[in-house]
Amino acid sequence: MPIWRAPNTTGLPYGRAAFVQDPKDENHWITGTGDGPMESRDNGNTWQFIAKGVGEVVMFTVDFHPDRDLAYFGSMDLAGFFGTLEEIIINMRGVLTNPTVHLGEAHRAMFWGDTWVVLGNQRGGQGWIATTHDSGKTWKRLFQQEEPINKTMTGFNFIDCVGSLTNPNDYLVKDKGGFWRTKDGGITWKRVATMLWETFQGKEKHLMTRDATIDLKYYVMGFGSGLWTSNDGGDTFTHMKDWHSAFPSVYGALASDQARSGHLWALMFTNGTQNRGKALWHSTDGGYNWKQVGNFSVEELFGKPGGIEVATISAYDGRVALWAKGPEDTEGFSVYYSPNVGETWQRLTNDTFHLAFLNGIGVDPRHIGRVYATLSGRSIAVWDP
Repeated sequence: MPIWRAPNTTGLPYGRAAFVQDPKDENHWITGTGDGPMESRDNGNTWQFIAKGVGEVVMFTVDFHPDRDLAYFGSMDLAGFFGTLEEIIINMRGVLTNPTVHLGEAHRAMFWGDTWVVLGNQRGGQGWIATTHDSGKTWKRLFQQEEPINKTMTGFNFIDCVGSLTNPNDYLVKDKGGFWRTKDGGITWKRVATMLWETFQGKEKHLMTRDATIDLKYYVMGFGSGLWTSNDGGDTFTHMKDWHSAFPSVYGALASDQARSGHLWALMFTNGTQNRGKALWHSTDGGYNWKQVGNFSVEELFGKPGGIEVATISAYDGRVALWAKGPEDTEGFSVYYSPNVGETWQRLTNDTFHLAFLNGIGVDPRHIGRVYATLSGRSIAVWDP
């Protein structure tokens, strides 16, 4: 009688569809998972991804290292990818935040030299934060999935973050239970801005950003409540009540130019024909005064209100990229790029090359004219001049 035995499956991602044993090597197993194909060479004691490429993974956001030619792409699975354009796009490979531990869905990254912080959430809702102090060679996870975060944080769905310009131990994160600040690199946490967090309603877009040169000055777009600013790292926020008085709506996407202090860009939901073409706004004084720019609209797309989960925008040193409906778009949205603070615009996609849905967009700070877009199911798109 043949002897049946199963491989060890501890630590494998969800969605295992089948296991196949190599007929020439009884210790070699292959399985398909929700995160991609994996194999074991030691009868299932340890597992590795067969390919570490970006592939068809759903990508959420793109963040850039402030001092190096390095980008991070938060993804639905595998905890995201770090790398240069050549590593991630051309060679279809990247450096996972942690190749041996399945962390799950990743949303954002922050950088201070060799110290990097990545945050997201596991399936089932438990948030995670991972840190490295040696540029990704080794990683430490701040919390374990089975325990409440420091017994006080909800740990549910870490979605956004913003941090000090100079201190890697001081940053602010948002989950679906509130805003939390740490000043010691995640050892202890304090809940802040209790009156503000409900305005987010768990939305995942870039609604938190920081000033380019003023440390601990943060900007937050609250869902339906306008712009809030903090000058003390998030402990307190001031509501700029009249900031949206000329806007077509009170929700959308927010970006700060990380090379120009006080420069903010807002891409707002345009609800109704009377507001068509008035989606994009620019401020040069930290949100006190605004000027309408271009002829863009952000409307409902695939049943989702445009200003909530559709609008996305990025800016660096006067270069701006966004995804919206422009005057040339008969249906759907296009990616637009301006090299000169919105004076002129280039349409990067066209009627024969449309992207169905963008999760995020990024203007590369070190390669003038390069724009990244993170996509649902198509990985990453990149445009070079």
